[in-house]
Amino acid sequence: MTNFTKNLIVGAAALVVAAGTASAQMMKADVPFAFQVGGKAMAAGTYSVRNVAVNNSNGVLQFRDGNGNSAIAMPKNRHNASKEWKSDGSPRLAFECGASGCALIEVWDGAGVSAYGMSRPKTVDMETHIAVVVMRPDKGD
Repeated sequence: MTNFTKNLIVGAAALVVAAGTASAQMMKADVPFAFQVGGKAMAAGTYSVRNVAVNNSNGVLQFRDGNGNSAIAMPKNRHNASKEWKSDGSPRLAFECGASGCALIEVWDGAGVSAYGMSRPKTVDMETHIAVVVMRPDKGD
């Protein structure tokens, strides 16, 4: 793992904190790299993240930046969040990153037992790594 990769993961994980109510709350995430979600390319930046269909067993997630750009993603499954993630209760986004870029692969709201698994884009990258971004409540600022 390169120093850049280590710094990226550590820096992204240290950016934000979580609190508030469960799945219907809006969260904010500072994503320090471009990424792909729901088949749409998104630039690095600060995103509001919310579940717009909390009654759906897998949810429907909306990602919106401060410029009005948005993407909708439907998780492909729900699974138990990792013990490491649940230990501090901070909601998280996980990205798989490689030479062709980063793609969102997992979302956890910080409150429930389950995390959302996202469809992974097909890639030919041989070396990939996971980058984790911790989210915080979106207070509308």
